[in-house]
Amino acid sequence: MRYVFFFLLMYSAIASVHAESISKQMKELEHGTEKEIVIKVSQSKVLKAVLDKTTKGNGTLLLGDYSLLHIYDTHNDGYYYMDDVLNIELTDVTGNGFNELVISGVAVQTDEKEKIQGYFEIIYIFSFIEGKYKQIYKRSPIIIDLAK
Repeated sequence: MRYVFFFLLMYSAIASVHAESISKQMKELEHGTEKEIVIKVSQSKVLKAVLDKTTKGNGTLLLGDYSLLHIYDTHNDGYYYMDDVLNIELTDVTGNGFNELVISGVAVQTDEKEKIQGYFEIIYIFSFIEGKYKQIYKRSPIIIDLAK
């Protein structure tokens, strides 16, 4: 039993390191640039993705040619993300052998004078279904999938 727990702990740590690197890469990306990355969907499948950060303080994660996720926001246009970028974890939540994209964070809502009006939690889960990441769970007043 101890070995199973240790294996799960190590697997979780490995997945988190890769996932943190997506958020970290977005945060470190220079404004006005983009960067191609690879997401490990499963042990045998990877997906090319693109991180893009605008000069105005917004940033997206493009998954294939079907999903554009707004994961970086420092531009105060009614709300912005606490810590600038949403947390992205890749982990097999469903146990089907494919890593889900678990995206979470906090949005700060502001008024026109940039005074904080409130905070909203953001939680999205995207599962790899039929060759694509599809949203299977959402708890957020903010839509992050700009392709919809």
